[in-house]
Amino acid sequence: MMATMRDRHNVSTAPKTRSSVLASSYFESFVGYKIFSVLMDELGLVRGTRLNSRTDEIDVQLQAALDQSESRGLVTADEVDNLLVSDFIIRVQKAIDRQYVYAVIEVSHTISDQDIDQARGRARTLAAATGEETVAVVIGGAIQPQQQQYAEATGVQVAIPTIFRAESQGEDND
Repeated sequence: MMATMRDRHNVSTAPKTRSSVLASSYFESFVGYKIFSVLMDELGLVRGTRLNSRTDEIDVQLQAALDQSESRGLVTADEVDNLLVSDFIIRVQKAIDRQYVYAVIEVSHTISDQDIDQARGRARTLAAATGEETVAVVIGGAIQPQQQQYAEATGVQVAIPTIFRAESQGEDND
């Protein structure tokens, strides 16, 4: 039997409860508050500057670069619009070689294939627009083995903050 789009993206058909929406919002707020600690502890990315998030205005230099790349035909307006709804876009330094890269980050309490695909596609757009190395990152409270393998196969980095690891390892999320 062929998997449907809903199956492929691990989308639940159950309605979201108020408590699940609040838990998700709390998680995203927590990650936003601790974003640089999470990136440093989990991925070896240091000395970052937040360029865009859902709650901040876009960095002027990033906006100019995106506008210029759009006018040159490197990216489309739809791709830029999609990029700008990323949870975070950060300019960060890799600890291993001190090179600066962009990080496009998607945050989800439970990481799904859709989160991985969004991070990867949006990172590709930013790389095309800037011509610079860009990493795709998903940060979550939990990830299933199938999604972990999918992220690894597609080159998306996964970060589960230490505070959530013991909790997610004890859960059975069938």
